[in-house]
Amino acid sequence: MKKLILVFLMILGSNLAQGQVSRLDNLDPHKSAKASQAFRTQQFKKAAQLYYEVASANPERGFYWYRAAMSYIRLKDIKKAHECFKKCVKTSGHSFMVNPMLGLARTYAMLNQPKEAIATLKKLFGYDVNSMGMVYQLPEFQTEAYQKNPAFLTLFGGKFPGKQSRMAGWRFDLSLLAQKMEEVHYNLFAEVDKTVWRNAVKALEQKIPQLKDYEIIAELMKLVALDRSTYLYPLTNGQAMHRLPINIYWFDDGIFIRAATSENKALVGAKILKIGDQPIEKLQEVARKYITYENEMSWKARTPRFLQTPELLMIEKATNSLEKVKMTVEIKGKTKVVTIKALTFAELVQKYGTEISKTPNFDERTPIKSWVSMQDPGRTPLYLEHPYENYRSKYFPEQNVFYTQFNFSGSKKGESIIKFCNGMTKKVNEKSAKAWIIDLRFLHKGSVYSNRAIMEALVKASTNLRGKIFGIIGRETYHVGQHLAQDMEYRCPMVWAGEATGGRPNFAYDNNILTLPYSGIKVNIPHNYVQGGPSRNRDKRQYLGTYLGVGLTSQDYKEGFDPALEAILKYIKTDPRSGKK
Repeated sequence: MKKLILVFLMILGSNLAQGQVSRLDNLDPHKSAKASQAFRTQQFKKAAQLYYEVASANPERGFYWYRAAMSYIRLKDIKKAHECFKKCVKTSGHSFMVNPMLGLARTYAMLNQPKEAIATLKKLFGYDVNSMGMVYQLPEFQTEAYQKNPAFLTLFGGKFPGKQSRMAGWRFDLSLLAQKMEEVHYNLFAEVDKTVWRNAVKALEQKIPQLKDYEIIAELMKLVALDRSTYLYPLTNGQAMHRLPINIYWFDDGIFIRAATSENKALVGAKILKIGDQPIEKLQEVARKYITYENEMSWKARTPRFLQTPELLMIEKATNSLEKVKMTVEIKGKTKVVTIKALTFAELVQKYGTEISKTPNFDERTPIKSWVSMQDPGRTPLYLEHPYENYRSKYFPEQNVFYTQFNFSGSKKGESIIKFCNGMTKKVNEKSAKAWIIDLRFLHKGSVYSNRAIMEALVKASTNLRGKIFGIIGRETYHVGQHLAQDMEYRCPMVWAGEATGGRPNFAYDNNILTLPYSGIKVNIPHNYVQGGPSRNRDKRQYLGTYLGVGLTSQDYKEGFDPALEAILKYIKTDPRSGKK
């Protein structure tokens, strides 16, 4: 009897196995690759069929619906494309929402459904205000059903006044900015009271006729700075403000001119005491009105930009001229009053164009190379050797220590960040490294998705032990860098050195740029709320602090000394607990 049961079970199992195999006989696990190949070679009929089949088998995978939709668009099958765009929007995450939603709005318009098209565009602009200007010009929306439709025009702040008048243009920009900040911002009124905000908008709207262009721009800077997370980028067109041809840095021992043009080389290394008759300490506080800062460290990072802008100094009565600015400085122990001639942005680009392009939005990690620096020649510290390179590494054989600097979270030409990070883990493990130092002090740009490659490398390394994994952070560590630092703190026994971060553990952020049509001003309105580390929404800290807190003095910079790195190397040499779990 037992033998009969055993035989029966064997036959049943065999049949089940055969049934499973036969059910999968027609499965092509490489169909998506074939669809991709057809799409790339412009065989859109084949691509549409294959992508539709793959998407139907994997209905929650929005990308397949999107590729099917784009294939049908090429075939001019609008109804089928619309069906696929609709399914794509339903199943896609935020990071892959903009193009599908734009496609859905356009196909609604092509199918003569303006109400649905406008509703979709409203959702789209909530994700991405970048696309507003382009959408306004699309042929699908040039008909009377849209151009004379109040609901459609409201999405763009109403009918743009064009070249009617300067006052109308500025008021349109202000109205659109206020509207989009309230619609798009993750939580505009978390940092500023709604009544205060709206009263500020009304007050500026009334003052516009009495203000000069640069004064209006300054007022817009103050308006967007109220929420402490929205950024107004410096203009680079005809309305760009003047700039002093010096590089200012806030060191631990004061605010110094760390570099200048050859015409101003006598001022290099000078400590600024006053601008006009305003003490530098007073102007540091005044800067808070004009700059977007999350905490005291980002205030220190961005205040120099205010101090280098004559228009803002003039508004605050620190100078009576846009062409030249007087300063009281201390040079080699002596106090003197000097006058610095300002440059227009056009003059700056004309003289230093190639180098200016490397410092977008005055993100000056190092001064312009052709300027005279206060740093002694040949004494550039490791972290300033290549501050704009995505990532780089150095091995210290004497200490058996690896140092890796991340300045941008993303792949660079010729090498993916995944390959680089995996290679670093392999090197660290092969050498049985005593420690691994990760420098994030300039990291604030890139992608949080690329951070995963860095985290995986650190977790798999033999140095993921107390006293063997170190990080350097500072005032320019925020956004993407802040997110990475929070995860590192959670998943690794980090020892942090340097300064506290310029960002908070939880912060509003997104690369969601609104271009104001009259002035051309670009405003980055945060749409996402980013939370890092184990505490998530309960983490109320203003920054991530350090274990080895060491700032940078003017003398450190002059001598090319890196106190953060040296503090870590000293810790490694003397820590009796190194390597313990």
